Amino acid sequence: MNTSTLNNKKDPFIELSNEWWDENGKFQSLHKFTDIRIQYINRVVSKYKKLDRKNNLN
Repeated sequence: MNTSTLNNKKDPFIELSNEWWDENGKFQSLHKFTDIRIQYINRVVSKYKKLDRKNNLN
């Protein structure tokens, strides 16, 4: 594989990374869902933990 060819290509993820962390930037709408996503993940994980305890899977 030719690494010089890879190094010359623009990485769209690197270019977007600065924008991603700007809570008032292009991805503002995604940042607004952070609390909702965390609540959902916690709810789902806690349900599975309860199931594991019932089945003694700790």
